[in-house]
Amino acid sequence: MNKPLSPEETIKKELNAVSEQMRTKILEFAGPNFGDQFEQAWEDFHFGDPDGPSSPSNLNNAIFIPFFLFLWDPEASNPGKSDNHRGGLIARRFLLDRSSLLTEMERQLLRSSMTQPVTFYEILSVRLNEGFSARNILTNTNLEVRERAATADLVKGDIVYAQMCPVGGITTMNFHAPLRIPPRMKSAVIELRQILQEADGDPRPLSEQDLQRFEEDIRERYLEIYDQIMAPPVLVNTDGDPLGIHTMTFDIASPQAAFDALAPLAADVPKEALLHNAEYDSAGALSKVEFDWLKRGNRKFKSWENTVLGKLRISGNTLVAEANSEERARRLRKEIEKRLGRTGAIHRSTDIKPAKEMLEMARQKGQ
Repeated sequence: MNKPLSPEETIKKELNAVSEQMRTKILEFAGPNFGDQFEQAWEDFHFGDPDGPSSPSNLNNAIFIPFFLFLWDPEASNPGKSDNHRGGLIARRFLLDRSSLLTEMERQLLRSSMTQPVTFYEILSVRLNEGFSARNILTNTNLEVRERAATADLVKGDIVYAQMCPVGGITTMNFHAPLRIPPRMKSAVIELRQILQEADGDPRPLSEQDLQRFEEDIRERYLEIYDQIMAPPVLVNTDGDPLGIHTMTFDIASPQAAFDALAPLAADVPKEALLHNAEYDSAGALSKVEFDWLKRGNRKFKSWENTVLGKLRISGNTLVAEANSEERARRLRKEIEKRLGRTGAIHRSTDIKPAKEMLEMARQKGQ
């Protein structure tokens, strides 16, 4: 029960304590001295184009706050650039002002936080409550990380955007982005590696110094990936077209003539079947009928005999045609005007319900 800690475990325990203490000290220093520049740093982090002002609820605070404390450098030649060769403005001023009050381990950890690149790591294996093995995707080098807390969430194949800091012979994960990047998005990081390798016309392997130099490019790729992960899903129909109900209304001369011309749009369905629920006036003439616009089979679901592309409703001298995408609506209107002629079907209006509105209506119905 009282087994003594190994030298490595002792250093790791001390590192954890020192890291917490140093983070508190530099935050207390940054508040009164640089608090008024917080929003400017937020804009610089996002290259001048954030979605809005900083907010405690924003997930990116987990990566922005360390950037602000250790890497943000408004004095650099390019706005938003963090100069990893010398560290950020706040950390430099803090080190200059408080160096004599820091322990040697605090100074080492601070310098590491100021200079180590923030980049993409692929998780190779996880040792629960101990640490993990990772590969720096951009330099294609492996490292062992002692990080107990993170092992509960990490899974082999995950990609993290993080800063790893070696101090006292032990590498820890100093800070990391809030979202795990799924393995399917690794290609976006590899593409970045190829771009950076070719930036100088020399496709050699990237070094740690290269990552410092290309810090902005790496952060920009992270923000692009973050936006993709956080973007709401795009709803599409079976043709892959974005969903949106398009309801088109036409004036027609004759319900019977419109039905006869449009019935073939219900592929392979006999007219008699389409008229099963039709309504007739007192003279026996067709007055109301509704049927689907169909096509044979489905390119996405091979077992389907047909696919519903839209709906047609004839009521008196009005035809209402409905399709669930802009492309299908365009095709359906073209078919209607071709089969009935522009004088036989006069377009009156088109009402469009976007996918967002459709989801809200479905949600309200479900309540």
